[in-house]
Amino acid sequence: MKLTNYCAIAASCLAMSACASTATSDGPASGDLFLRGSGGGNWSIECDADTKRGSSRPSINGVGSDDSAIIAIQDVYSASCTYKAGNRALMVSLAERGLTCPFGAFEDELCRAEFVAGSEGSFDFSVE
Repeated sequence: MKLTNYCAIAASCLAMSACASTATSDGPASGDLFLRGSGGGNWSIECDADTKRGSSRPSINGVGSDDSAIIAIQDVYSASCTYKAGNRALMVSLAERGLTCPFGAFEDELCRAEFVAGSEGSFDFSVE
């Protein structure tokens, strides 16, 4: 991955970090979904999120030998994602912004998983 892409990703996450939500008079608690995928070959992640503004269906795809992309959605109540790994492992990381870690515990404010090449599956997020 190019350094400029990493810097743009980091800047986006930092800028959005101030937007993490809590319960208000506007409704129940929500969190912000910042999901990064990276891998080799043709991989994809598709999500279906329930947010304060309604449904959101973002997706990201990777092509080539080493590609990465981010899904960023604010005010998420819950989300379900499916993935398809390419011909190399698919790395997925979630920034800690009020949602549960579907892969275990957060370490250094990140939740991480590695899916083997060619695998398919799903994972879910909910508000902490």
